[in-house]
Amino acid sequence: MSNATKTRPAGAEHAPTGDEQDPKTGLSGRARVVIIVIAIVAVLVIAAAIIFNALAPGAKSTSSANSAKTGTSATNAAPARLTPIADTPMSKPRADAALKDYLGKVSTIGPKTKNLSNVLLNVASGPIVAELENTQQELTTEGWTLKGVPTVVSVKILKSNPSAAKPTATVEACIDSSKVFTYDSKGKVIPTAGGKAAARALNIYSLQRTDGHWRVVSRTFPNNPTC
Repeated sequence: MSNATKTRPAGAEHAPTGDEQDPKTGLSGRARVVIIVIAIVAVLVIAAAIIFNALAPGAKSTSSANSAKTGTSATNAAPARLTPIADTPMSKPRADAALKDYLGKVSTIGPKTKNLSNVLLNVASGPIVAELENTQQELTTEGWTLKGVPTVVSVKILKSNPSAAKPTATVEACIDSSKVFTYDSKGKVIPTAGGKAAARALNIYSLQRTDGHWRVVSRTFPNNPTC
């Protein structure tokens, strides 16, 4: 019998078996492979989720909704230029509203009303205020009072200058005063001169816009005031 001893091939003691532990991490080779595979799968899942959310139909609608809330568009188009109100010519609706406000305030003036400039602050200024003060003084002297509110039947824009530092306009309006009555000191109605025919008349008003309000500045009458 041979006395030769069996020897392990050179380098066999260093060949990894897959179960050897890493001296630094304490993990076996198989464990390290599993961890690496799990990490790669996790990265792929996250990447897929990001891509799916970016392409999902809801993403576009959400973006559109957010754009609508913030007032922006996807193309970042410049907003349309809004015309300043001072550059807008007087219109019939504006004239109608301004005159209704003016007539409504005038109807509140009585013998004991003081400081008409404050009462008429947002509806009248200039010469028309002095005219109304004179009318009030005459009524007070006679002991008369006015009750009722005139009605604006129609308006016509005669002139408008919106580009002025203080925009102005001239408006012709048919005013119906049939529901306005003058009472004497005893409370009796004083008949209107001219009767019902005089209850309607054309008035020409000059208005000026200041501090965001169209104010009546003066009033005249045409040669033929019938309307």
